[in-house]
Amino acid sequence: MKRKWKSALLVALAATMLFSGCAGKGGKNSAEVLVEDPNVTAPGELPIVKDRITLTVGVPSSNNIIDYETNAYTKFLEEKTGIDLEFVEIVNPDQKLKIQLAADDELPDLIFGVRFAPDVLVKYGKNGTGAIVDLGEYMDNYGYYLNDCLSNTVVENIEKRLTMEDGGRYFMPGLAEQTGNLYNGKAFINKKWLDKFNLEVPKTTEEFKNVMQKFVNEDPNGNGKKDEVGITGCVGGWNAVPWRFLVNSFIYDDFATQLIVDKDNKVSSILYTDEFKNALEYINSLYEDGLYDENAFTQDTAALKMQCSGEDEILGCIVASDIDSYFVNSPERMLDYVALPPLEGPDGVAYALKTDYEVVTNGIMTKYCKNKLAAFRLMDFMLSEEATLFSRFGVEGTDWRYATEEDRCVFESIGAKPRIVSMLTYGSVQNSNWEEKNPYFRPLSISDGMAWNGQPYDGEKFKGDALSAYYGKEFEGRLPYRMNTLEELEEQSFILSDIKQHITQECAKFVLGQRSLSEYDTFLKELDGLQYQKYIEIVQSGVDRASE
Repeated sequence: MKRKWKSALLVALAATMLFSGCAGKGGKNSAEVLVEDPNVTAPGELPIVKDRITLTVGVPSSNNIIDYETNAYTKFLEEKTGIDLEFVEIVNPDQKLKIQLAADDELPDLIFGVRFAPDVLVKYGKNGTGAIVDLGEYMDNYGYYLNDCLSNTVVENIEKRLTMEDGGRYFMPGLAEQTGNLYNGKAFINKKWLDKFNLEVPKTTEEFKNVMQKFVNEDPNGNGKKDEVGITGCVGGWNAVPWRFLVNSFIYDDFATQLIVDKDNKVSSILYTDEFKNALEYINSLYEDGLYDENAFTQDTAALKMQCSGEDEILGCIVASDIDSYFVNSPERMLDYVALPPLEGPDGVAYALKTDYEVVTNGIMTKYCKNKLAAFRLMDFMLSEEATLFSRFGVEGTDWRYATEEDRCVFESIGAKPRIVSMLTYGSVQNSNWEEKNPYFRPLSISDGMAWNGQPYDGEKFKGDALSAYYGKEFEGRLPYRMNTLEELEEQSFILSDIKQHITQECAKFVLGQRSLSEYDTFLKELDGLQYQKYIEIVQSGVDRASE
């Protein structure tokens, strides 16, 4: 039955402990195990329960999923497991759940598809309010498909990523091992205009400046107007900030922290280097020559879409990892662009942005769940290949099929082989899957094995073809995984609220010539006054703790 969740403030609720020294069947790592629920079958066995039970499941409301209640994936889960699911659709779940957790309101048994920050998990975990259940014992004793995930994933030290600083393991993961998601700092240059001027894709920062000068000053769109834009992007898009892309021709910028580590894992900030200052000087020269779009500092994604789809083609270079989303109204024009590889700067630097695989908090259990073992087993089953394929692609034979030798892989540019042909457009309105708003494990063979659907304007194939321009060009001293205490996370959050805004504002001023680079040392002193060094110390503590 589908219903709206009504918050009820509980006066008191005693947490029921399920742990015991009694022997049981257990999983692959059995030691001291949980008291068995006589209604629950052995790990990995289906159905999960002998007599049907009902679990309440909190899920984000979605315009793309017609009805969780009648969804094909829901029916698949209920049939396979013997568990009926009662859905609690949550609007604005990040905000709503924070309020409910803080108020100790009653919550659904399980919450899927919501990204909980580490500080939230710890604050409401075993040493906090206890609202979020520590799944550690369940994982050790009943993690049948979880063990397969941990054994076969390419993610290094994944166990640490599942463990918070307090030792709690509070979530079942959502993990997609897709290489394309790692290289997500891309730029695309207008190949149609390059061909008009008989130019090659630029390889260096100076070649890029020369190309942009032709684009902006020599009317490549042929409309007799000086309306061409050099390099642009937007705020709020996926890594769509042009100056950050260009900094990587001088020193590695991760688009987020501006922090790197040396071979001993010592953390430092690129903001204190001459290379970063030189990068700003170069980018300012682009702006002074009219080659860097000032609007990129203020326009949102909707405005960039309008630029991409206007009557006349006006954009020379676009920084955006998901460029296809900006050409939704004129997809044919997207094919005028090709990937711009990292540009080689004056010192030979040319880095591609690479991030780590994201292990998402896609499934948590709350203290209100009375059938905890069955609930955990449901989440564990979701990590199976069968359930993972269903949750991402829908019904086999209708929404997707296995690839054949005739199919081409989306990621063939990096040597991947096709495995899955999706016939249901991801992100479309449907009632076949949950769009992975649940625990799942999608390994490389599936994630990189998506086949091209044959559509000429398919955005995934376009980005897949671009991947070879960045693959293998990453910086080795990227900031590694960190494990901070709750107190450190809270202090870091407080400091960052001022630091991030200041860095963004002042770097924009340097680029736009509103602040002279002769004041750069003053800018660094301002950062120190905002406790920037303390922030670096907190990050260092997290790096050290995670490497122990």
